[in-house]
Parts: sequence; C-alpha cells; structure tokens
Amino acid sequence: MNKKILSMLILAGIITAVTACDESPKVDDAIQQTKESAEQIKQAGTEKAKQVVDDAKEAATDIKNKAAEEADKLSTKADQLKETTKQKTSELQQNISDKATEATNQAKEKATQVKEGFNSEVQTLSDKAAAAKEDLTNKANTLSESAKEKAATMQQNSQPQKQ
Repeated sequence: MNKKILSMLILAGIITAVTACDESPKVDDAIQQTKESAEQIKQAGTEKAKQVVDDAKEAATDIKNKAAEEADKLSTKADQLKETTKQKTSELQQNISDKATEATNQAKEKATQVKEGFNSEVQTLSDKAAAAKEDLTNKANTLSESAKEKAATMQQNSQPQKQ
C-alpha cells in the first residue's frame, strides 16, 4: 500500500512538474509539492519503523512474561513433588528425592531453553525492526534527493536560454 501511495505521489509530482515547465511559479509549486510528498513519505516510514519497534518490544515483553509464568509453574510443580516425598516412607524417600531433583533440573533446563528462545526471538525482532527502519529511512532519503535533483533540473530547464 505504501508503494502504491509513493508511486502515486511521485507520478503526481512528475506530471505536475512536466505540465508546469513553461511557468516558473508552477515549477516552484511542483517542487514544493514534491518536497512535501517526500517529507510525508519519510514521516510515514519513520512512524512505521517506530510502530514495528514498539510491536517488537511488546511481543518481547509478552514472551518474557509467558516464560516467567511457565518457569513459576514448573518451579511450583517441583516444590509439590518435594513435599510429597517428605510424606513417604524412608525407604521410598531417597528414590522420590532423586526424581524430584531430576524434575527440578529438567525444569531449569526448560526454563533455560525458553529463555534462550526468547532472547533469540527478541534479537530477531529487533534486527528486523532496525533493518525495516533503516530501509524506510534510506528510501525516503533517496526519494527526497531524487525529487530535489528533478526539481533542480526542471528549474534549470525552465529558465530562458541566453542567446
């Protein structure tokens, strides 16, 4: 959608510039409109990049909260298992205690895996957001420069030739 809007704005600027080549005020208006269009595109790109970053931060927070909840649940289950082992007979106590320790280690490993996955996802989202922001900024700057160059060329071409 942004490409369509961008294409339409550029086309409108070019058409305006081409039809207004014979009169300097029209060229100035076309240049101004093209600059304004480029600025709007740049602002839209910046806003979109900010939104992507904000969305990534929000998603990262959600993932972090879910990981913490899961770790708490796993920790609670391990504590319950330990309490049950205390109530068993001394013969079974050692066997159950070993299983509780194993469950705790597994819970820690799972928590570590979830945390690593979370960190990887956050980094991926941050990288994508930064790349998107940089790409949009570069496109806006390129369009702005292109508009300035075209405007300068049109203004130069519209000035009367000295004989």
